[in-house]
Amino acid sequence: MKIQYKLMLSFSVLAVVFLIAGVIISANVTGMNALDKRISTDLTINQQAIAYQNAARDVQTGTFLYLQGETGMGNQMINEGELQMVKSRLALNASLTDPKMIADLSDTRDLEQQVLDSSHQTLSIAAGDDPDRDQQIRDRMNALDAMVVALNTRIATFVGATDRQVSTAIDASAAYGAATVQMIVMGLGLVLILSLLMAIVMARHLTGPITSLTETADRVSRGDLENKIEIKTGDEIENLADSFTRMINAYKMMEAMSMMNEEEA
Repeated sequence: MKIQYKLMLSFSVLAVVFLIAGVIISANVTGMNALDKRISTDLTINQQAIAYQNAARDVQTGTFLYLQGETGMGNQMINEGELQMVKSRLALNASLTDPKMIADLSDTRDLEQQVLDSSHQTLSIAAGDDPDRDQQIRDRMNALDAMVVALNTRIATFVGATDRQVSTAIDASAAYGAATVQMIVMGLGLVLILSLLMAIVMARHLTGPITSLTETADRVSRGDLENKIEIKTGDEIENLADSFTRMINAYKMMEAMSMMNEEEA
């Protein structure tokens, strides 16, 4: 095998090691990206669920303020709460993938409507002149409070589930990150060790025979033709050694012919 092919083989081995390390690291990075995406989705669900809970409380607080004579602020909080509940529910519906959570959200919509109905009924009673109005308002406010509690309890399942999922995903992401760093360090270390070993092997493979040829050429230059070159590298260095051997043999033949001519003379 020619020297250039041996060098190419050595570089190919290093390239394969780099490729394998790159594939493993790429797989870890892909896993981290998937986890980061999942964390982002879970955080969105968590934030929208909390906003849903706050919106229900805003409707309840707005109803109370309205009854206390703060009609403008009360109406504003009720309207904003109603809009936010719809917005949060739609955002949750777009983000959820768990069939159970989607079913829970469908049930939550009924509770949301009950909260709004209780609020509107309370305001309607407050605007009337029924002699039993105060008692009816208290009953409706108690019903509203119960509906808000029920709604927020149901929504709390989304908050709790996403809290656990985010915590698990963060731990997994940290593990992926640590594994990726470890793989990078191990990959670089392996490549460094292989590079060093290949450099040593190639250096010995090249310098050993060349040193032997240099010593042989030095002895031949001083007239010592009794040298036997044993180099079997299978490359250009072996070809060079064979050329040296033929050259030495040629010198021997020339020397023998010269001695025969001298004897005849």
